[in-house]
Amino acid sequence: MASQNETQFLTFIAGAALEPWRFVKMSGATDRTVAYCGAGEDPVGVTQERVAINEKVSVRSILAPGTFKIEASEAMATLNALIYVAASGKAALTGTDKPMGRVLETASADGSIVEYVPVPTDENTAGGTATSVVTGIIRLDALADNTATAVLEVTCPNIAAAAMLEVTMLGFIDAQESVVVSKGLIAFERNAGAALVGTAATVTLAAVATTAAGETVALGYAVAAVAGAVGVANTMGITVTLNTSAASAADIIIDYRFVNAEAGGMTIAAA
Repeated sequence: MASQNETQFLTFIAGAALEPWRFVKMSGATDRTVAYCGAGEDPVGVTQERVAINEKVSVRSILAPGTFKIEASEAMATLNALIYVAASGKAALTGTDKPMGRVLETASADGSIVEYVPVPTDENTAGGTATSVVTGIIRLDALADNTATAVLEVTCPNIAAAAMLEVTMLGFIDAQESVVVSKGLIAFERNAGAALVGTAATVTLAAVATTAAGETVALGYAVAAVAGAVGVANTMGITVTLNTSAASAADIIIDYRFVNAEAGGMTIAAA
């Protein structure tokens, strides 16, 4: 007989011994039995306790509001990084499936427990799938003045593919006495048997806020040369450059949105 649960916690039967803070999926032919998710699999929720096989286990629904605890499968040094389902129900920084959320704290190593917030629906599609959207934020501190610094890398297999990258860049120096923001757009295209092509538009919507003691600043970006032969996967980097009047080191934040058009097409990752 069907029932209805009006809370965010569900009760299942453990199909194997389970640890807390792992992604689990429905498993086997027995009703309400769960097991760890593998990489690329869709979870029904996150375990809340340690149980033995065939015991009841409390699982928080993956659709529940708020934040979640999850066990990391690797070190996670960057706040706000996207996480994906990994082997044994843990979380990883890379994956071919849709991202589950963004970490709110760092992880020192495999086995660390971190808090994550689920991503909005438009982020919850994987790079490399048809009409996929990937967003992210990257921060780099103490960049050398007037030096191109790699921030992102696009990868494309040897297929016909198209994508676009929108970047909003924030640079700041001297305890925020000088702040610059600018926006850029890059088009990517590839045909099978040809090299990946990326073309960056001229920086738009540039704005500078400077106090009397601040420096003159300018922030730009560029597409690096393609890497890889014509018959294999190609990569292409995106760099940013902050130029200051007193050659000061500076910090930057990159807010990006990457849209891939074709199934099996392009993906993006931090450089």
